[in-house]
Amino acid sequence: MTRETPPDLTAKLEELLSAERQALLAGNTEALVALLPAKERLIADFGEQAAQEDLVKMQNRVLRNQVLLDQAMAGLKAAANRLAELRKVREGLQTYDKSGRKTSLGALSAQKLERRA
Repeated sequence: MTRETPPDLTAKLEELLSAERQALLAGNTEALVALLPAKERLIADFGEQAAQEDLVKMQNRVLRNQVLLDQAMAGLKAAANRLAELRKVREGLQTYDKSGRKTSLGALSAQKLERRA
C-alpha cells in the first residue's frame, strides 16, 4: 500500500468528516456505520503523518461531529425512555394508597366495554 501525503490525507479526511456531518444532521445511521471503517483508517494514517498544528485543526473538526453524535445519542435515549414510559402506562397505573403502600390499577385497555341492545 502506498502512503498518501499529508495534503491528500487532509483532503480525504475533511471530505469524510463532511459526509459524516451530513449523515448526522440527516439522521442517516446507515451512512454513519458505512463511513466508520474509512474514518478509523484515515484518522490513524493522518495521526502518523500530520504536523501538530494540523492535528489540532482536524481534532476540532472531529469534535464538532462528536458533539452532534452525542446529541443524536441523547435523543435516541430520550425516545427510548419515553417509549418505555408509554409501555408502562399501557400496562397499568401505579399509585399510593392512604397508608403509603404502592397500589397497581389494571390497564384501561384490559377492561372491556359491554354493549347491550
